[in-house]
Amino acid sequence: MTSHNFIEYFLMARSNKKAQSKKRSEERSKKVVASDRAKNSDTVSRSEKVSKVKESTPAKVVKKITPVSEAETKAKKPGTISIKPRMLKFVTWVLVVIATLIVIDFVVQYINNDYSIAIVNGSRIPRSEYLVRLEDAYGNVIATQMMNEELIKQEAVKEDVTVSDEDVDTAVAQTKEEVGGEEELNAALEANGLTLETYRRNLKIQLLAEAMVVPEPTEEDLLAFFEEFKDTYFGEDAVYEDVKDTVAEAYTKQKFNELSGAWLNGLREEATLQNNTTDRPSYGILQITRDLLSDMNSRLDTK
Repeated sequence: MTSHNFIEYFLMARSNKKAQSKKRSEERSKKVVASDRAKNSDTVSRSEKVSKVKESTPAKVVKKITPVSEAETKAKKPGTISIKPRMLKFVTWVLVVIATLIVIDFVVQYINNDYSIAIVNGSRIPRSEYLVRLEDAYGNVIATQMMNEELIKQEAVKEDVTVSDEDVDTAVAQTKEEVGGEEELNAALEANGLTLETYRRNLKIQLLAEAMVVPEPTEEDLLAFFEEFKDTYFGEDAVYEDVKDTVAEAYTKQKFNELSGAWLNGLREEATLQNNTTDRPSYGILQITRDLLSDMNSRLDTK
């Protein structure tokens, strides 16, 4: 074979090889296209089936509502500061503790002030100690006075003697006139450590005692008293008819001062007394029950 023929043969073989390779590539391409078409066809078929099913089945629309908390709503508002729940809880507990401490402190202050009579540089003087000293100094005097008042009230019930509030008002008005007015009366009461209420109570006891101790004076009694104490109480130029009411008041007060001591001592001798400030308390069978019944009976009679 000549060199020329060999070259032609080589070129021809190479050309055939390229043609075969190209043919195989075209066949593979056709297969890929056919496969893609089959897949697409299957997908379209499935989509059509799904569409038909959806069309045949009535659609149900469900709207899902997600609840929004109040904290989230506030957090979404412009201009507000979002506080984490843990921080908010911590702040709340701190405020509760502070408020509790304030309340407890005020309660302790109230108790301390109620149970103390004075405070000296932060140190409290107990009221109990004050009452002990007060009782040691004046206990017997005050107890005796209160016992005498109770005897007078009980005797008034026995004798059916009463004093009305109007009687007390009249006596207070007379006292105001004697001392020069209401301001002077208040000043006198304050100087003696008394309130108007205490004065009215004492005055009522005195009026009850006067009604039982001093007998009703006759005209001769008043006239004789006027003549005896004219210069002392009424003045040299006083006329009896002009000062008759004042004479009656002065007569009652003087006679009461003269007779009340003996009269009250008589009541004390007849009564059963127990002064626990000086004497040891006595005990008896059903003593408390008897005392309560006696006290209730006395109060009912007083009303």
